Amino acid sequence: GHYVPNLAEKLIDEPLDIDMRGFLIGNPGINSDWYYNVNEYAFATFMWSHGLIPAQQYLEARSACGWEKFFSECETDFTHPTEACMNATGAAVSMLPKPLDFYDVLVPTCQAAGNASSSSNPDAAKKLVKHQHHPFLKHMERKYGLDINGYDPCINNLTPEYMNYPEVLKAVHARVGGGRRGNNTSSGVRHWPSLPDNWEYNQGSAGEKKNIAKLFPKFFAKAPEWRIWVVSGTADSAVPFLGTERWMNCLGRKNLGKYRPWLLNGDVAGMINEWDGISLVTVKGCGHTIPTYCPQEGYAFFQNYLKE
Repeated sequence: GHYVPNLAEKLIDEPLDIDMRGFLIGNPGINSDWYYNVNEYAFATFMWSHGLIPAQQYLEARSACGWEKFFSECETDFTHPTEACMNATGAAVSMLPKPLDFYDVLVPTCQAAGNASSSSNPDAAKKLVKHQHHPFLKHMERKYGLDINGYDPCINNLTPEYMNYPEVLKAVHARVGGGRRGNNTSSGVRHWPSLPDNWEYNQGSAGEKKNIAKLFPKFFAKAPEWRIWVVSGTADSAVPFLGTERWMNCLGRKNLGKYRPWLLNGDVAGMINEWDGISLVTVKGCGHTIPTYCPQEGYAFFQNYLKE
């Protein structure tokens, strides 16, 4: 949500000799709709709509925060909530169950023993994995005091093993038996690099809280030929499609009235909503990193983008 639009703006300001035809971003943190911003409408509403927050606590937060105006008033600033709003939201969020995969609330969490790490302290190992690879979980722990016990992302154990298979190393043209300096073992197996000491994902208003939506009018004006797609897995609570649809609608572009499903193997795989110069493509029942949770759908939406 930040890297691609900022790079696109750079290419407008300092053109290179490339045939730039647009860009596609998936479940992007753009406006105040994602977890390092303070507006929790999309998150709380998503959780209530999936039966994970009771109606009473959700409606109290909705009333305290004035969320009934969220979709209809683009000019209203929801990023500076009142104390009453924050308290009501905190009370609603505290009702969330655990374990829960916030990046795809429809999938089970990994319950296999020993998947977090071979460390003698598995709880510490899980915490390290959570903080290094899942900043949303770190955010939930810091902001709401929610330690999502049981969240055991097996993929962080399985992916390095898969990526070190000889046939995979060959397919990605990696050097066999070693990688970057300081990132190898005596057996030649590469580990994921660790984050630098004191590294912090939250860089404030100049970083992940920056309102990236402000860049899009420049794309429409300077590169009207670009095809811009925003893809959103509907099971992602970290960057819910509700907030994404809101900031896209608030760009003020003419809606083309072509809201329609897209199909995969004869079934509805998601919906397409088109405005002049930009489209929202949802992927039904899929999580934050769509190809991880739904490989077939992930391949299909990318193929559709390239075909158009």
